[in-house]
This record gives sequence, C-alpha cells and structure tokens, in this order.
Amino acid sequence: MKEVLDQLEASLKAEHYYLSLMVALTIPDIASGLQHPNGAGFGKDYAEWFERWVHPQHFERSWQRLSERYRTEDMKAQMAKGGHPFPGAACYSFRCSFLHHATTQHFKSPWKRIMFIEPGVSTNRWHYTELNDAMMIDLPMFCEEVVAGARQWLEFVKDDEHFIRNNERSVRRYVGGIDPYIVGVDVIS
Repeated sequence: MKEVLDQLEASLKAEHYYLSLMVALTIPDIASGLQHPNGAGFGKDYAEWFERWVHPQHFERSWQRLSERYRTEDMKAQMAKGGHPFPGAACYSFRCSFLHHATTQHFKSPWKRIMFIEPGVSTNRWHYTELNDAMMIDLPMFCEEVVAGARQWLEFVKDDEHFIRNNERSVRRYVGGIDPYIVGVDVIS
C-alpha cells in the first residue's frame, strides 16, 4: 500500500489527474478490504473508512490554512460542528459511477454533477464547494487528504490481525520476479 500511495503522489506531481483520481478513489476500497475479516470490504465499509480517515484530513488542513487570528476555540468548534460536506456514501457512489461507467453523475448522488478542479485554473480554492446542483472538489487536495488518511491508517492497523493476514495476500511489486514462476523481470502480482 505504501508504494501505491507513493505512486499516487508521483502521478499528481506529473499532472496525471485521471490516474491520480482513479487511484485515490480506490484507496478506501483497498484499505477497508485489508482490514475486513474476510478480506473484502463493501460500500458501507468504504464510506465508514472514508469518514474516519479522510474527513479529519480535510478539517486539519482547513484549520492550518486559516489565518492565525481566526484560529480560536470558537472557530474550531464551529468548523467541527459544520461536519464534512462530502459524505463517505456520496464518495462511494461517485467512485462507482466514475470507475465503472466513466461518468461523474450517479443516481444516488445528492448532486447532479461532481467536478474535480485541476490546479492552476483559478486563484480561488473550490474545495467541497456547492454551486447550484454541483459539488466542486479541488483534485490535488482531495488526493492529498486520501493519502494522508491512508498513511495514518497504515500506522493504526500495522498490528491488526485481519490487516496482517490480508496484506500478505495483497498485490505488490516483486523486483526480480517470483521464483519459480518468472525470474529476472519485475512483476506485479
């Protein structure tokens, strides 16, 4: 998983935004599956993982971006009370429509359209901003929040028995191959 997260960050830097978004949307699937007793998570698990590990990243980053003079306990309480504008279930529905049908519109979505904004198109930050019947999300910020949440999650589950067992069977890159099948070439298996 660490290599996947590293490659996601590299794809963002290389401005491969489709790939970055696709990988970021699969991280909650992979993570919730790795921690699940049977090794496969479901939509409910995806949504719960997203809310537990990604939502706090948004709050923390928003707090850090605030000017020092606005960082009061009242403001912190107000931000925490406001909740997160992109629920885990909505992210899961978007993931399904985007990855399986190449559309940003899902019949269960609370918005008619979800738009991920690429960097450099505006001086404004459009991160979890509702406009009319659309949700706009800053693509790099979304990916960074997913990566940060996944890195924290990895530290949290490192001793979890389900994670350890499922991670052993997890896909990974084998430098030099897998003996006795193939040697001398790098493979993903």
